[in-house]
Amino acid sequence: MSAILRSVLEASPLGFKLAGSRALGCADPASDWDYVVTGKTNVLGFLYGLGFKEISKSGAYESDVVISVYELKNADETIQVSIEKDAQFKERIIQAMRESDELRDFDKALRGNKDARDALWTALYRLAGWQRKTQCDTCKRAGDDIEF
Repeated sequence: MSAILRSVLEASPLGFKLAGSRALGCADPASDWDYVVTGKTNVLGFLYGLGFKEISKSGAYESDVVISVYELKNADETIQVSIEKDAQFKERIIQAMRESDELRDFDKALRGNKDARDALWTALYRLAGWQRKTQCDTCKRAGDDIEF
């Protein structure tokens, strides 16, 4: 059943992307399935229609990137979807973590310590936000019309 739901999420035109330990390549058999999606009005109806329930509102990270988190549990596994203001922003952070053994190892070492992992992700969002702002300022100075 969960494999079918994951396929539905991944095939959806709403843009669900794999996140968490599975996206980082460091999942274990007990790992849940994490997805990220940019918040749009039709995302909530889609998730509710599949049976997802809200488990967290905004404020999970100081960055104010996360809007809410939805979850669907069954006997086999758990699927969580983080609805964010900009899912591509998180995808860039995940890509940077994939390319950095140190960041991936640090994230993995913090498993089971929610406060420490939240602090790590908050720091990563802040760093990525600073880089994103810098990139935008650079584009404006260069006269490019690029949106990040």
